[in-house]
Amino acid sequence: MPFAHTALARTGSNEFSYRTNDLRGDILSPSYFNPAKVVGLKVADIIVATAAIGVLPDVLTLLVTATDPIVVVMSVGSGVASLSPVAFNPSKSMKYLKYRSARARTDRNCRVAFVGDSTYAGTAVPATNNQVIRSLPMQVARLLRQMGIPAGANNRFGCASNLWTSLLAMDGRCSSTGAWSQTGSTIAGGNGFGCNTAAAGSATFTFPDAVSKYAIYWQNSGTVGKIMTYQVDAGATTNLTTTGSSNIMQTIVDAGSVAAHTLTLAQATNNFALLAVDAWDGSRPEISCWNWGIAGATSTALTSNAGSPFGRMDSYAYFAPDLSIVEGGIINDWRQSIPVATTKANLTALVGVLKASGDVLLYTPRFDNGTSGASPSQEAYVAAMYEVGAEQGIDVWDNRTGLGSYALANAAGMYGDEVHGDGAGIGYADEAARLVRGFFLTI
Repeated sequence: MPFAHTALARTGSNEFSYRTNDLRGDILSPSYFNPAKVVGLKVADIIVATAAIGVLPDVLTLLVTATDPIVVVMSVGSGVASLSPVAFNPSKSMKYLKYRSARARTDRNCRVAFVGDSTYAGTAVPATNNQVIRSLPMQVARLLRQMGIPAGANNRFGCASNLWTSLLAMDGRCSSTGAWSQTGSTIAGGNGFGCNTAAAGSATFTFPDAVSKYAIYWQNSGTVGKIMTYQVDAGATTNLTTTGSSNIMQTIVDAGSVAAHTLTLAQATNNFALLAVDAWDGSRPEISCWNWGIAGATSTALTSNAGSPFGRMDSYAYFAPDLSIVEGGIINDWRQSIPVATTKANLTALVGVLKASGDVLLYTPRFDNGTSGASPSQEAYVAAMYEVGAEQGIDVWDNRTGLGSYALANAAGMYGDEVHGDGAGIGYADEAARLVRGFFLTI
């Protein structure tokens, strides 16, 4: 089907956008048009074409495969509900292949991990138990769903802070009875958690979205016969029992219908360590946004492999995300005056582990208006992140340019203190919107 050449607009040296409401539903590939009417198109250019089809537009990513004697463009990807027209940089068109391959799978979810500190965990001022609900990963998933892309962030990886009580204060999806606390197991998202006394106790996870599947991750310790039970809603209880091996175990639970369910984990014997709970709508694959933010984490903490019987770096390899969006804890690095060279080395090590399973996108941290440690020299740490990106051949998402400055973002209500988001979630929502528009809808 021929293109209307007058709808094609150059948006960069190798970028074009195309928007029309004339394509309707009969989009064909390949498409052909006269190159004499489109000055400057060449092989390997990318055209992002937005066609109004029904209520929502359809976005086609088109690759120019020939220019002589006629221009040929082949469809290489699509999405929905773009705020188009948008531009796509063809120099990056072959990147993120692991992530894009995972997006195309029908047998499992595409796993996107957000690896960082409290600004990923959702810490906001004033503090409420809705902080995690308003975190960056949750808001990314919410926006994707609003645009018709299946996504969720119904997960709890680790304790995310030093105290179980602190977690409950920021994550209203979780509640407990008995003496629950974090354990010594260091994993993605914090330490493990459990009820470490002989007294009975339970933890309940009520995620906000409709789900039908759970994955419970737990520590199979060196002791035989430790037991934790799980129960969905008011159903039967089932035992999780340690066998004496020291490894991470995964138990998949079928909750039945796609609905708002409650998962309860109850202690039968003390010192049983839970690591994570992940939930999703099992009726279709989704982009699962895993929140691995840890309050107070430095790049050193995020790359620590200390712990028993495994460490945090081990857990990254185990969970194997398809895409990792890495802020890296460098806010706490400069606040604690960790040397820039150490930060760079830690980021390099972190990227190396995460690249083994998927793609990596570095993410520049929020502006810090505080004065702790080396905060006045924070740009040196950001520069180190760019150096790691260049050396490792990965992109850096320029979040700081999007915010503008601390003064501008704070005046817009996006800060609650010197560095964290506001209690209403406006700041993290702004970051999520830019990330969805600029990355998820164009890659």
